[in-house]
Amino acid sequence: MKITIQSGKGRYNPNYKTALVWFEDKDSHFFKGKCNWMPKHDEIVEILETLIKMEGVEKRKLLSVMFKDAIDRGMETELKYNH
Repeated sequence: MKITIQSGKGRYNPNYKTALVWFEDKDSHFFKGKCNWMPKHDEIVEILETLIKMEGVEKRKLLSVMFKDAIDRGMETELKYNH
């Protein structure tokens, strides 16, 4: 998997940036074709790092708090309902 960033492609907002995820032929964690993807943890980390790098400093701070909170809420839910 590799991630590339495109900018200047937006019709209404030329400053808009897009992160494109490119899967390689050796990627073998798909279910029933290339449309049903179960990402590995290191791939999730890579995607989140790339998305955060594209933002300004203030938004990076906000996103880091939001992602951490989402992980904590997911862990709390897992512990609550599955133990």
